[in-house]
Formats: sequence, structure tokens, C-alpha cells
Amino acid sequence: DDVFEVFVLKRDGTTLKLPEAKDVSLPAAGLVILDRMVCYDTSSCQPVFDSREISRPFRFVTTFNEGLALVSDSGQTRFGYVERKGFGMVIPPEYHEARDFHDGVALVRCEEKWGIVDCLGGFHPLPADADRASNLPKSDPLRHRSENCFAPRPARDFREGLAAIGSRRGTWGYIDKSGQWVIPPQFDWAGSFSEGLASVRVGLTYRYVDCCGKIVLPGPFSCARRFSCGLAPVRWKEPLWGLIDRQGTAVVKPTWVSVESCADGVVPFTMQTKPQEIARAGLYHVNSGESQVFDHLRHIQTFSEGVGVVELVKYGFIDTQGQPVACDEFGRRHPKDALSWSQASSFREGFALVESRHL
Repeated sequence: DDVFEVFVLKRDGTTLKLPEAKDVSLPAAGLVILDRMVCYDTSSCQPVFDSREISRPFRFVTTFNEGLALVSDSGQTRFGYVERKGFGMVIPPEYHEARDFHDGVALVRCEEKWGIVDCLGGFHPLPADADRASNLPKSDPLRHRSENCFAPRPARDFREGLAAIGSRRGTWGYIDKSGQWVIPPQFDWAGSFSEGLASVRVGLTYRYVDCCGKIVLPGPFSCARRFSCGLAPVRWKEPLWGLIDRQGTAVVKPTWVSVESCADGVVPFTMQTKPQEIARAGLYHVNSGESQVFDHLRHIQTFSEGVGVVELVKYGFIDTQGQPVACDEFGRRHPKDALSWSQASSFREGFALVESRHL
């Protein structure tokens, strides 16, 4: 059988091996959480907290975000929140479902009532005409390998003070942190706000609206994603992706088979010059407008902390100039040999989680 070993990886390429566990979280707030119960310090890989040793054990559902982590009781039927400092329970496990904190609030459900809870436990119900079970994707943000664990939720996480939410009529709008409609339901789909704009769908086409609901970039686009660094990936009628700026001007015309969000001044993409050709990954440099294409890479993820996760068959890391990082000197001289991990996460707070699989 294959053997899996999980390590915390530092930017200099050194690793610390974690104990064997079924569940391993991504690094956050200086911690990695094993089996939803034990917290290890990312710098030393030494245990700093074990929920099994307290009088009322709980299980971590997510890693820490904005200083709070979502936890469940031992029966996994009620959910609350603990703080990073001292791992004390700040919001008791009284909700039947709950999500991570974003923008200082989180989406929760008590019995059949959905609402918004703040970091002090204050509760605001969602609008009466809000949908109670939309078809948003389910995910488990604690696991290194994502898997489904939650029921569908009626709203997206808050971004820039607003959250997209579905109505019982099937249309989407936006609410504020008090649970009131700010942009009434009128769209067939709505994304989260980023840099003051959000993509929405009307019929089969996408466009961008501002925080008042006014359409500011009419497109129309066949697909449109969030803005980051003043750029957004979009598709027009063609099946290929390009980039637009905040004025709606095409910075990159339809060129790429796939594209990631801009971060650290680069936009990862994949391209094919011929239909039957194997896709190659590259980087678009925002400041220069130039592109790099790498024959030995098939995919590059969105950058984080100046580093991007890259993939051929195995995984590795590159900097914004396309040079291998977080590897030894041999890997830096031979880029293909720097792809040595069976799985890898993005860097967060100077650490990444990597996995080695062998017989």
C-alpha cells in the first residue's frame, strides 16, 4: 500500500514532519490541526493544544480565520467558535450549522432560522424572503484534501460588507451585516464583491455591478470572475479567457484555455497553440504586459506570498519570475526535479503543507 507522509514546508525548503493523522488542516494562525482535535505549532511541529484533554472536548471544523475557528461538540450536532488565544469558547456551540467568519461576521443556522452572527454573539436574521437552501458548493475548509460535509447554504460569505444571497423566488441580491437587503433580488446569479465590483448573471450573460447595484461594466460576458489587482478574468463569446481592467477594456484578448486570479503582480494561465496540443502553463506579468510559458508545467495556481504552486505530475513551487523555490540547490538548477511532492498547498504565513506518497 502507498504510504503518505505530510510535512510543513518553509520558504527555504526545509521541512518538519507531522505525526500520522487522518485529517490535516492547512496552516493558519501559526497552527496545523491534526484529526480535528490537536493543534501543532507550524514553526516547531510541537503540540500546543489538545481538545481531548479539556473537560468539554470539541472538534475543529475549520482553521482559524479572523481570530476565530468554527468547532463542533463531540457529537458534531452543534457548532460554535473558539478564539486563537487560549482556545477559549467565545460563542457557545448552539447552532445547527455555521460557517467561517469573514468581514467580522459568519452565517449560522439555529433550527430552521438562518442568520448572521458577529464576533460577540449578536444575531441578525436573514430577510424573510431569503432562500433557505440554495445550491452553493459544499466544502470542508479544514481538510488538506477537500470533501463535502455541509448542507447547502443560502448566502455567500461577506466580502466588503455585503453578501450575495438567493431569494425564494430564485433571484439573487445582496444584504448588509444587519441582514437587510441593500441590492434587492434581481439577478439570476450573483458573485461576491471584490475591489468594489461584483459579477452577476442576467439570463445567460454576465456583467459587473457596483455596491449600489448599478451595472457599470455591461459586457456582456459568457463568464466573469472577481477583480483582483484591478484585473478580472472574463470570457466573451469565444471559449478562451482574457483580462479586462476596471473600465472594461480588454487588457488581454481571448487567448488562454484557463486562467487564475491576479496576485503578486502575475496572472497564471494555461494555453494551447493547437487543438490537440498538450496545455502549457504560463505567467502574465501585469507591469510589463509580457508572458512567460513553461513547457514543463501544466498548471500554476494563484500566487500567495510571492509563491505559486505548480504542477506537472507532481507538485512544486515557483516565484513570480518562474524560478523554483522552497527546494534544494539541485531542484533550483533542474526545474523538473523541483516538482517532488504528491500534493502541495499554497504558502500561508510563510508555511505550506506538502505530502509525499511512496510505496
